[in-house]
Amino acid sequence: FFFFFFFFKQKTAYEIMPSLVGSEMCIRDSYNRDSWNYVFGLADLKARVGVFSFARYNPVFFDEDPPSNLSQVILYRACKVMVHELGHMFGMKHCIYYSCVMNASNHLEEAAIKPLYECPVCMRKLHLVIGFNPLERYKQLAKICVTLGGLFKSKGYAKWLQDRAASIEKKIKK
Repeated sequence: FFFFFFFFKQKTAYEIMPSLVGSEMCIRDSYNRDSWNYVFGLADLKARVGVFSFARYNPVFFDEDPPSNLSQVILYRACKVMVHELGHMFGMKHCIYYSCVMNASNHLEEAAIKPLYECPVCMRKLHLVIGFNPLERYKQLAKICVTLGGLFKSKGYAKWLQDRAASIEKKIKK
């Protein structure tokens, strides 16, 4: 996958997607049909291309005062939507089973409450599609969260991932 950055006025995600090979990150606001105001992201499950916008993840977009940790807020929110859209690019649909990064979100509040990780059902789907060692994946993701710090650590993701890895290691030793 590779990423393009665009800094233009609002465009439909469908206008952008035909030219993609991989995934695009936008600074501009985007939407997918005239009846919608915007989308956080959009992916084509069959073509395995996707697009997502940073625009609505920046409090400045809504004329709000930027928090002191603005770059952390934007990075944290962007990672959630990127993980979600990459899940679609791997053929996964919206999750309806648990609280999951693959849950649909139609506004910032919905996006804010979903976790940064997949639920067990979606984790298994992802495992079947790309294959990976779950224990190593949890360890590496925990390491990334600790390195990134800020919201990735304060929201408890690093600890949750570390606990998940420890739980798997404990079961392996039995």
